Amino acid sequence: MGFTIIETQEQFDNAIAERLKRERESIKKEYSGYMSPEDLAEHDKSLNGQIATLQTSLQTKETETNNLSNQLEEMGKKIKEYETDAVKFQVAEELGLSWEAKQFIQGTDEESIRKSAESLKNIIGKGQEFPLANPEPSNSNQSNITEAEMKKLLKRIRSEE
Repeated sequence: MGFTIIETQEQFDNAIAERLKRERESIKKEYSGYMSPEDLAEHDKSLNGQIATLQTSLQTKETETNNLSNQLEEMGKKIKEYETDAVKFQVAEELGLSWEAKQFIQGTDEESIRKSAESLKNIIGKGQEFPLANPEPSNSNQSNITEAEMKKLLKRIRSEE
């Protein structure tokens, strides 16, 4: 084989065609694991869509979380209020105050509630006791109060004077 002079473009293309084919195959093998620019653009578009969806979902979840936190805070306040009211009722009952006196008792913890209730008791006194008999007049001529109850009531009245 000797050297032949290439005089036309066709001869040149034929001479290097095999070499170009081998070079293209080696480049394809070298970059076989990579994506084409078109595939990369499509994949990028898909990922951007997923990111937008996830951001929207995240914002929704953050809003829901804030709403639930607010509800939890409100419920905590209500529970604290109920607990305080229960302590006020308990202290009022222990000190012999009426149920209506509860609204005048101040404080947020048992100690301050107790002090307030004691001050209130000192101001209003012993409080009103319930009568032994029905204060409403009866329709019949018979009295609903027994003689023993009447004596007991009379003793109490005399001791308060």
